[in-house]
Parts: sequence; structure tokens; C-alpha cells
Amino acid sequence: MQLVRPETEFDAPDIAGQTMSVQVGGQVFADWTSLAGIVADFGSGLAVQLSSSRLLHTMGRYEVLPKLFFGALNARTGPRRTACCSPEPCVPTGLGLALETATSFINFGAFLAFTAVNICVVVHCARNRGAGRGTVLGHVVTPVLGACVTLYLMTSSAGERSSSAAAGSPPLSRTSSGSPGAQSADSSHPEPVLAVRVRRVSPSPPTYGRR
Repeated sequence: MQLVRPETEFDAPDIAGQTMSVQVGGQVFADWTSLAGIVADFGSGLAVQLSSSRLLHTMGRYEVLPKLFFGALNARTGPRRTACCSPEPCVPTGLGLALETATSFINFGAFLAFTAVNICVVVHCARNRGAGRGTVLGHVVTPVLGACVTLYLMTSSAGERSSSAAAGSPPLSRTSSGSPGAQSADSSHPEPVLAVRVRRVSPSPPTYGRR
């Protein structure tokens, strides 16, 4: 795809894959690629829902969350029905999000989870310091450094998004004197551009006179 379209900017970034698929293999190839993407997204969403329901059920079973709701099992069939249905109300909230907003949510959730894991290691070491478990380097220094790195990545990615949004704003128009902020008075009559056409002339073969 890089050979077909080396440019990195698209008129509609949300359908960039569809646009490139049409350029690579035509409309039929793009339709089959879209169908494969829909099936893959459906399988990915189903896996996310099942794994999140399992996590909610485990937290409810150990009474981190309300056990009566999240830790309950279906008396007849046995699966965790309430935990499986809990993530479903959050799904429609992502239908109206733009691609950049959804990506920022994913990055924020991942960095926040990594930061929480590092903090949990420090808290676990502080709670069990009397039992002689863990070392200062492995259970305090290293997790604190990891939390600092993830927080830095989170803030830097947010700063890059804000700077890119500011760079994407339309530039200020300039007048003939070069002062920004005001439109040119003669904007309906742009200055003519001199186009020079270069014509390559192949050298003619040398001619030799007859004796």
C-alpha cells in the first residue's frame, strides 16, 4: 500500500483503509477487505466483552465489587449472566466518537492501567513489609520508575494531540504588506503565476561532409 499511495494524509481519515484498498485492488478487493475487517472486529469485541465479564465476576467473587450482582451465577445454566451483561451498556457510547477520540481513549486507558499496576506493587509491598516479602529495588524503586514513565507517555501523547490540532488550524491570511490577520483587498484577482515549460531537446547526431 505504501507503493501505491506514499502520501500519509487523507481527505477522510476514518475511511483511509477503504480508500487504499480501492486503489490497490479495485472495488471488489475493497469489499472483501471490509467484510474481513467486520468479522475480525466482531470477534475482537466478543473477546473483549467475555474477558471483561470474567474480570468483573472475579472482582465480585472476592467482594471487591458488590458480590450479590457481579459474583452471582445463573442457577440453571451456570454462566455469569449479570457480569456478561454489565459491559453492554457501554458499547453504544462509542458509536458517535471520532477516530482520533476513540484512539485517545484507548491510549489513556492502557497507560492508566499500567500506572495502576505499578502503584499496586508498591502498596502490596508496603502492606507486607513486616513479612519480609519483596525488596526495595524490585518492589518500590522499579514500580515507581515504571509509573513515572507511563505518566510521562500519557501526558506527552496528550500534548502531541493538542499541538497537532493547533497545527491543523487554517493559517492567517496576509495582506500585500505582509501583516497577518487581514484578508487581501484584491483577493478576487490573484496574482498571475508565471509557468515555465521546459522542453528537453535531444542532441542531434553529428553530420559529416562528403569528400
